[in-house]
Amino acid sequence: MYRKVKAYYNNLRIKYKMFILISSVTLAFSTGGLFILQYAYNAYNEEIYRQSAQSLGVSISSIENELRKMEGLSFQVTTDLLIHNYLRMLNNDPSDYERFMSSSEIRKRLLDVGALNQYVHSFQIYDNYDRELASGNQIVAVGDERLLRMKEEAANQNGGITWILPDEEDQTLVIAREIRSYSPLRLTLQTLGLSTIRLDIESLVDNFSNSMREKGADLMIINEDGEFIYPITPLFQINLLAKV
Repeated sequence: MYRKVKAYYNNLRIKYKMFILISSVTLAFSTGGLFILQYAYNAYNEEIYRQSAQSLGVSISSIENELRKMEGLSFQVTTDLLIHNYLRMLNNDPSDYERFMSSSEIRKRLLDVGALNQYVHSFQIYDNYDRELASGNQIVAVGDERLLRMKEEAANQNGGITWILPDEEDQTLVIAREIRSYSPLRLTLQTLGLSTIRLDIESLVDNFSNSMREKGADLMIINEDGEFIYPITPLFQINLLAKV
């Protein structure tokens, strides 16, 4: 077979030989170019993926660090002895003057702790009679249904924190925790009220995901139950994510 092809080639005119030679060289270069181009595209995509993953890691770490700071603020509020003392006074049916002074002192203390933090809308404390004591940049009146939910979920944590997701009534992420104090007479922990921190989750995430957005990527945060924490308005349905 090889000899027949060689003989056929040798019998061709010179112009046909040149045509075959040029075509073969062109085909070889084109094939090699396609392989090189494919390799370059793959390398580019891998680099884009690596940079996106790196940006995602940095953004997530920064967001987690800020949320841990918020957890620390919540712990500071719930263990503050000054707040404990004034809450006890409010829970013991004080006079109007004592109630006014206790409420004012608690609000001042919340400002000292961090109610004006960059990512905090407000610190809102509730005594055992659901009376609100709030400080911050954007204080809202929490509805009875949402307040009841926060109290119930906080009570289930036995002094630990619980996260309340944004809803139509209040589009903030809330850290809720019962305020408890040790009672020497009863040898038990006495519940003094409820501490909540309303976080501006939109500003927090936006601030630390700018680098991702510049690369055309969007960050979404979903809890273990498949509920969106960020953005408040989902970019797509969660069932579509499961199909990807």
